Amino acid sequence: MGAPVPAHVQEGPEVFAAEQERIFENMWFCAVRSSDLALAGKFKKVQVGRESVL
Repeated sequence: MGAPVPAHVQEGPEVFAAEQERIFENMWFCAVRSSDLALAGKFKKVQVGRESVL
């Protein structure tokens, strides 16, 4: 195995902001399961990164 990645590379507000933008704001993902929405027409508000989605 290679050397571990230094902590300063993995942490900090700049890294967090970049991950928010590159991961959560540019990809599809499952916000809720259909079983969480028992009735037709129901919705759920979910915070994903810096955005709130329905």
